[in-house]
Amino acid sequence: MMKYLVNITSFDGLKKLYREWAMKLHPDMGGSDAEMQVLNSEYDVLFAVWKNRKEVETGVHTEETADGDRINFYTQNGWAGKNYKRGRTTKEIAAIIRTYLKEIYSDCKWSVTMSSGTWTSSIYVVLLEAPYDVYAAGVEHGERGTYYRSDKEKYVSKAYAMLQDVIQFIESYHYDDSDSMIDYFDTNFYYSVNIGTWDKPFKVVYREPKKPDDRVYETVVVKETKTRKVKKVQPIERPAEIKVGQHIRLKAYFNYGCSKGFVYEITKIGNQISSDKVTCMKMGRKLDKTVTSIKSRGNGFLCSIDKLNQWANDGSIEFVNIVDEVETYEVEKTVKRPVKPDVSVEAATEIGKYTVNEDVDTRDQSKIWVVKIIETLDKEAFNVLRGKMKELGGYYSRFKKGFLFRDDPTEELNNVFA
Repeated sequence: MMKYLVNITSFDGLKKLYREWAMKLHPDMGGSDAEMQVLNSEYDVLFAVWKNRKEVETGVHTEETADGDRINFYTQNGWAGKNYKRGRTTKEIAAIIRTYLKEIYSDCKWSVTMSSGTWTSSIYVVLLEAPYDVYAAGVEHGERGTYYRSDKEKYVSKAYAMLQDVIQFIESYHYDDSDSMIDYFDTNFYYSVNIGTWDKPFKVVYREPKKPDDRVYETVVVKETKTRKVKKVQPIERPAEIKVGQHIRLKAYFNYGCSKGFVYEITKIGNQISSDKVTCMKMGRKLDKTVTSIKSRGNGFLCSIDKLNQWANDGSIEFVNIVDEVETYEVEKTVKRPVKPDVSVEAATEIGKYTVNEDVDTRDQSKIWVVKIIETLDKEAFNVLRGKMKELGGYYSRFKKGFLFRDDPTEELNNVFA
């Protein structure tokens, strides 16, 4: 019997009702851990049921999970960009942004850097040079500054459109489920867009943009196996004796911000009050060390050895080892893909003993025309033909097995071989 999630009529309706109850029952909103645990248990059960129904109705399989989807429901304003992918690192996103700026705005000079900490990471995009002054006429030097603000009147229209496009591209990889009114912040990265820096002011420098060609930009996923060590948790049998240095993972929600999934290290056994008191400190995000402060909620707790064993018996915690593994992960890169025109046999133009086909030069992806001989010629006849093709601006390519022209030679060939 469900207590909170009742009268569900659709998969989306389930998510909406869960959001409403989460805003009431979460401990930070005046609820309790016990109530939130009941709500999450109900959601786990109903999520699987309604997800299956939706897949049967639509015929489309989804990789959504209750745990993965739950993160979007804490605040009313949570959202994710169209290119957001859970697990993609800030370093990968910075590389994608860097490639985009180099290819789309090649006549400008950009700087894309990042910084990362234990809990947050940031991307800094700076426009260093452009072939024109980005500020509108009349904007004084003191009004310019370095931080970009979306004040349309402050910039020339071309620069404003460019900077807004850059922000929209960054936002497409952004996730944000923060609400300052309840002092709750959850985002995959912070970012800023600046025009120059304090030590490298913006300059007007003209540079030729890359010439347009037949290439298009598309995103492909490339799998790479890294040799770096990644810390992972591995469940183990409960040890016969509780010792310093052992690790536990919470399998249920506890009070004071100790949430399900957190990993703790037993850092001390015994204190001035009792010899069986166990001090547990939370492991950092990379699982390589414990947090340094116990002031924040959930960073540590104190309990007895008997209580720890009791939690292990009822399945509220499990003992784990932290092991080194080699991680295989997906990296997204923006790459150039040549657009090769489709040429059918019917589209080829026959001119006597030759055919003319439109093609792409594999060296620079530019458009070319290939003239191929239909029948076999002897060496002397071929040399005569090669001389005539050279006069018309063509040359023979063993790779293409034909004569290459930068412009369509159909009319000239008709005049010569008519």
